[in-house]
Amino acid sequence: IPGEREAASKQVQYSMTRAQCNSIFTDAVYDDLVAEITELGRSIGCAAISPPWISLYGDSQMQNFHIDPMQGSMAWTFSLSQ
Repeated sequence: IPGEREAASKQVQYSMTRAQCNSIFTDAVYDDLVAEITELGRSIGCAAISPPWISLYGDSQMQNFHIDPMQGSMAWTFSLSQ
């Protein structure tokens, strides 16, 4: 991936455009999304979720391996492509 080695060597966690999902989706879509994610999480032993984010990755943008200890030990990502 272009830029991955450089980003990893500088310990960049991510390079992208982000927004909270509730500022992008309608209330109804957001509520359904949170309900589905919460149900999935509970089915694998999670007690709660943090507010979901939506990310846009352009050329040379990426997310590298990292941890977010304040958010918990598990994370999920939805990826959409054309």
